[in-house]
Amino acid sequence: MKRLVLLLIGALGAGCGRSSSQGPVPTTKPDPLPVRALGGANIPVFPLVTLVVEPGTGWDAELADRSAALRRVDSIVRKVVQEHAPEITWIGQDAVRRAAKLAPGMLTDPDRLATRQLKLHAPSTIPEPLRAQLRQLAGVAAGGRYAFVPAELTFVRDSASRRSYADFSIVLADVRLGAISWSDTMRGTGASPWEAVAGAVRTMFP
Repeated sequence: MKRLVLLLIGALGAGCGRSSSQGPVPTTKPDPLPVRALGGANIPVFPLVTLVVEPGTGWDAELADRSAALRRVDSIVRKVVQEHAPEITWIGQDAVRRAAKLAPGMLTDPDRLATRQLKLHAPSTIPEPLRAQLRQLAGVAAGGRYAFVPAELTFVRDSASRRSYADFSIVLADVRLGAISWSDTMRGTGASPWEAVAGAVRTMFP
């Protein structure tokens, strides 16, 4: 059973979500992202940094160019969240990158953040210096309380089903309190890695 995580601390009240940062990837639909409670918020979408491709997926060619694959995943994530939660103002990854360039040497490059730590630490508080880095970037990019951060994307092959999957760990970080408000690892599948990614992200929504 997944551990309970703190949901929308403070102004939005308390609730609960599940974190699958440890143990097997769930086979059931995860607790959805609380989009209604977040309606009207400005939330920056951070770029994916950690992408892992396990042997045997059959997607080596599509994922050979890591930089291009990361950018394509960013585009898919941005499109899916905008389509499924239009009541939230999503600030795209390029805007976060531009924010970092406004203060070179002072704000961390969002493509070099140790965001994988969010998967390892959920549902605890965000460790430093990542906590400060997220707070600073989110403040400049959106001025809001939350950041939507892909922690890790892993493409895997299930020998039993003979299918390839995208296991996508994503968190909603409260950058003011330095806490993880929601997190889960979602699984998607499809004929291509891009379909699998889109399928995984869609499972976040009610």
